[in-house]
Amino acid sequence: MSDRRTRESRLGSAIKARRKACRIKAKDMAADIGVTAVYYSLIENNRVIPSWGVLERIADCLRWDLWCVVLSARLLERRVPKKLKQAASMFGLENEQEA
Repeated sequence: MSDRRTRESRLGSAIKARRKACRIKAKDMAADIGVTAVYYSLIENNRVIPSWGVLERIADCLRWDLWCVVLSARLLERRVPKKLKQAASMFGLENEQEA
């Protein structure tokens, strides 16, 4: 898998994990950010990379700063130092698969 494809899959996974943690339905999330449910599903399932504007709306809806989205995606890589993972968990950014 190429490095770009790996980054894409981490981004979609991070967004999906946060949405579920916030208990927001995918169709409601799509409506809130102004995209179709189909397009939003493609984002979460790593089929498309959202534009910067859509990514900003996703972050706003999830009450996340954009850097939190990126950090969460990096945490899913599992090559992040343990201390960074611990710091991220203090902000509720831990990888749900490891929790």
